[in-house]
Amino acid sequence: MKRGLEAEGFGEVYAQSVQLKMLSQDGKQRVTDAADTRTLLRIIQSIKSPKAESFKHWLAEIGAQRIEEIENSELAMERSLVDNYRWSKKMELPFTLETELEARICADAEWKKGAVWGKPRPGHSEGVVMYHIAEVLANVDRLATTPEERRVLRLIALIHDTFKYRVDPGQPKTGPNHHAVIARKFAERYLDNLALLEIIELHDEAFNSWRLGAVKGRWKEAEERASRLVARLGSSLPLYVCFYRADNATGSKENDSLIWFEQFLHRRGIDVPPEVK
Repeated sequence: MKRGLEAEGFGEVYAQSVQLKMLSQDGKQRVTDAADTRTLLRIIQSIKSPKAESFKHWLAEIGAQRIEEIENSELAMERSLVDNYRWSKKMELPFTLETELEARICADAEWKKGAVWGKPRPGHSEGVVMYHIAEVLANVDRLATTPEERRVLRLIALIHDTFKYRVDPGQPKTGPNHHAVIARKFAERYLDNLALLEIIELHDEAFNSWRLGAVKGRWKEAEERASRLVARLGSSLPLYVCFYRADNATGSKENDSLIWFEQFLHRRGIDVPPEVK
């Protein structure tokens, strides 16, 4: 094989291979040739054996498809959507994906890692994130008042808690190390609706405001923080409240923070839509 590669002018490819100890069939560690993916694929092209032909044909087909996609971005998108739908049918999610956008989001490798992360913990007796999402989506079906509201609330639900696995437990859970900030960065790949991005980033902010008073006794600061949240949300506040209700009615969460926030809004003369029973 080495001579074949050198004859083809690719002797440096073989030189990139290394020898590593690997477990053999007899259970012993033996020195074995190894290489990275690019080098292995180049070596396969030089194998003079009928057994390698099917693999070579597959490589040629994949290469041709990739060239077509580079030349035609619409074709690349169409194939990506098909792959996403195939994946969504195979993955055993506890809920059904309803749109192409939902399928694209949930086919993302980063999202999938977050969806299967989690163990039962305070406020999240359901444990794994995708089971929490399933509960939120069920609440969205109950609380949404229009098809459009239901559509956007579903998108928020799919993303809002899915990036807790990316949080560094050794660092303060603020700024770029907060799961909601990480979730927003991810969401920006798929969404251009500023209101949805803001709600994803701020979905825990009402709870955090309440906690400042309930745990630390700093109620004045809690209301100041909640006021900043309301100002930032602007006209998307009703949608935020609807999602807060859907998110809060899950796992082992209590209603104290939600009740406080809604009472805070009423004291300031801010109308919020009544909860659908």
